[in-house]
Amino acid sequence: MSDVFVSYARDDRDRVEPLVRLLEARGWQVWWDREILPGSRFEQIIDEAIVNARCVIVVWTANSVKSDWVNAEAGDGLERGILVPVMFESVRLPLAFRRWQAARLIGWPNSRSTEEEQRLLDAVDNVLHGRRPPKLTPGQIRPATPAARARKTAIALAGIVASKTLGVALCDFE
Repeated sequence: MSDVFVSYARDDRDRVEPLVRLLEARGWQVWWDREILPGSRFEQIIDEAIVNARCVIVVWTANSVKSDWVNAEAGDGLERGILVPVMFESVRLPLAFRRWQAARLIGWPNSRSTEEEQRLLDAVDNVLHGRRPPKLTPGQIRPATPAARARKTAIALAGIVASKTLGVALCDFE
């Protein structure tokens, strides 16, 4: 069993290796696909590794957002509540992962932020020790304040008035 499973696009391997070394320096056992031997059934090995991992890190780059494998691996981590996303590039994330905060290691490892690296390491440590942010239940979600409701209503009314005005203006040109 490994502590951390790292999901990434193969084209980003050289950029991911320093991240793996950083995690290993913390004493964590890291699994990434460099451990798959030629001739092995990689799908079975990857599935076994991800099932046995206690944390899944997904590295988002222009390459990885297009990878079905990376999306599937990240989805497994998300379903199990053990996903820690990290962005090496400013990319548009796949829809299922846009609501989750990611460590922003943009340009990493060439451009390093020790503060953001520490946030990533803290997040991994929290997952490994079962310290996850609490999920809000419907009873814990606060309703919008009257001021916020009034602001939303005003914006909606302004949009209706603008669309009506534009519609009238367009009709006058016909």
